[in-house]
Amino acid sequence: MIDLNDKLHNDQAFTTELHKHIHEFADLESQGLDLVTYREKRDEFIRRIFNYCGKNISMLVPYYFPKFAMKRRKWQPLSLMSRPFNMVLLVFAAYWTFVLRGSRQVGKSVTIITRQRIIAELVAGYRSIYIVPHGDQLTTYQRKFQSMERLFRVPVNGNKYKQNMGFKEYPNGAEIDMLRINTSSASARGKSCDELIFDEVQGMDGNLETDVLQVLADSDIRTKLYTGTSTTLDTLLEARYQEGSQGTWHIFRDNLKSRSTIDCGDPHQIIPCIKREGLIDPKTGDRLNPLRGRYVHSNPEGLVKRMFSVHVPQIINPDIVRNQMKWEELHTTLMRDRTAFIKECLGIPVAEADREISEIDLRRMCVVEGGPDERKKRCRTRKYRFIMSGMDWGGS
Repeated sequence: MIDLNDKLHNDQAFTTELHKHIHEFADLESQGLDLVTYREKRDEFIRRIFNYCGKNISMLVPYYFPKFAMKRRKWQPLSLMSRPFNMVLLVFAAYWTFVLRGSRQVGKSVTIITRQRIIAELVAGYRSIYIVPHGDQLTTYQRKFQSMERLFRVPVNGNKYKQNMGFKEYPNGAEIDMLRINTSSASARGKSCDELIFDEVQGMDGNLETDVLQVLADSDIRTKLYTGTSTTLDTLLEARYQEGSQGTWHIFRDNLKSRSTIDCGDPHQIIPCIKREGLIDPKTGDRLNPLRGRYVHSNPEGLVKRMFSVHVPQIINPDIVRNQMKWEELHTTLMRDRTAFIKECLGIPVAEADREISEIDLRRMCVVEGGPDERKKRCRTRKYRFIMSGMDWGGS
């Protein structure tokens, strides 16, 4: 599997050839071809670019979302070039696991929706299941998916194919399912898929993971994604991140002759760079460009196990870095509460904390000597003067 962002910045021959394919693809519109011929050539170019990029769909995103946002009274396509650190989530690779441990507001949802929708268009019969632990998170994702679906280049006839809020099917047989799983895996039973996406997985009961993974049992692809914000050390997300390659984004120091970098996953390196006026190199005083960087993996053994895990902090989000008002708010958060800043804005876990109690946790608490049968026997023989039972469980 290739690191597409690294290739684009450091392999001139690769970049030149890729741009050649893209320009030839763009020229199709002006060739006046009949519809059948155009579709054949279009599909050929899409497959060529897809395979050339190591089955990473990042370079196809602007084509499939040509009118994504209005800027300066002109429609702009969706592009991952402004978020190169998220490109790793757009690789179509069988038997690989991808883990993104990120802070808030780094474009995870948009990237996941982009992945699901484009791969559903490219791969016939592809089945993807998206899972979050809470109902409000699921509703937010479903609404975002629906709004992005309207911007997709290829519309779907809702009268012929199911296009519900939580379930989508497409003409080529592909399907996308969206579920909520927190304290029970019941909603996943009886389902099967090729790709399983755990989002906001830090809030899910890790004991359910094995049960849920059974939906991949019949697939020959078995791709898994884990994404979320790992604010504590005892989450499933953090466990999978540590098991994987542990890639952190390293920003290049532009004006130094050496290729030295600043590690965004190390608070001791990145926090001194966060000034009120922007992201500043403390050694030179120069402004840093967070998009000029690459992932450095501290656990290469994770790649051998086909587990690509990365960390993405909020401070490299161009929407924040390039907006002085948002950046000043970020800086104020750092000044007021350093611990909260490290957890929420840098996305680095600092301690264990509370997690919603699951049914499995409750069962573990029932460890009174003798077990439930013995206690029932004591109740019947009036061993106890008073029998009381109660529970206050904020389970969702």
